[in-house]
Amino acid sequence: MFLVKLLNTALQPFDAMLVRASKYRRQYVEMADEPVQPLRLPPGAEAELDAANPRLLELQRRYQALSAHPARAASLWNEKFIGRIALPSFRGDHAYLLQSAYSPLQRLLWLMVGYYAKSIDRLGLLDRLEEDGLFGPYCFRFMDRYTGSKDLVDSVGEINFLEDAIGISGRASLRVLDIGAGYGRLMHRLVTAFPTLVSGYCTDAIPESSFLSEYYLKFRNVADRVAVVPLDHVEQTLGDSAAPIDLVTNVHSFSECTSDAIAWWLDRVVAVQARYLFIVPNPYHNGGTQLLNREADGSFADFRPAIEQRGFRLTHCVPKYRDASLHPFGINTFYYLFERDSAIVN
Repeated sequence: MFLVKLLNTALQPFDAMLVRASKYRRQYVEMADEPVQPLRLPPGAEAELDAANPRLLELQRRYQALSAHPARAASLWNEKFIGRIALPSFRGDHAYLLQSAYSPLQRLLWLMVGYYAKSIDRLGLLDRLEEDGLFGPYCFRFMDRYTGSKDLVDSVGEINFLEDAIGISGRASLRVLDIGAGYGRLMHRLVTAFPTLVSGYCTDAIPESSFLSEYYLKFRNVADRVAVVPLDHVEQTLGDSAAPIDLVTNVHSFSECTSDAIAWWLDRVVAVQARYLFIVPNPYHNGGTQLLNREADGSFADFRPAIEQRGFRLTHCVPKYRDASLHPFGINTFYYLFERDSAIVN
């Protein structure tokens, strides 16, 4: 006991101490894992979100016919990974949003993320965007007034960054193309936050994603402002667009594509005369400090040169979590905004 007291005295300046293992175990048990949150679905969702849905089968057939298409070259999104998509719980801890929360430490981390989101939320989105817990997200309460989820707090961070970078709220309108849209998370949040300003398109090279985007945006009553464009209609639909796209977004998608797929998508970005390109890369082994993508053989490549070769220059690069206390948890990445020379765009 004397040695323990002596060591604890020495550890005081470092805000650390030795405790009995039995005492630690008791405290840990008192923070026992919460039960998995039950899946909540709106009426009719279970019948719609079925692998035998005719619309999904149609999209799968159409995408399979594009086997030689550059955007269909699989790296991370191979057949096994796509098999992780659980249609009824597509907002859960599956292919789209990694959000494990079933340990005391993970729950504490989500609370920290929630408080951080509130601290940077200059647009007041947490007071305007709701989280209803439908379709399987892990939800948590914080500040005794907010219900958070990864869907919500990620969207709050991304939209506030875009407000800082390009001033969404001060624009007359903003036309957005979300590439690799998944189930339509970001476009749903953008048009809900700015119902009279934002409109645009969602597109994806995965048929299940296009199917879920169609369903989800319709369910959220924003399908009149956001059109889902299947891969085989991208060139025609975007080529026929009456007005150029102001902003292209790509959140954790290019990082999971081959270089050939990224090149094809970037050529579409140029074709729609987009001025801004917003990218959030996967952290991988560098914490998002590089724009790395994953090739089909598992190797990594830097896709930033492909962006700059098309006339874009980097104007903003900031950490997703500017509070360094969150960085040791391995959840940080960076927000990148590129702008294309206005003379080239026009």
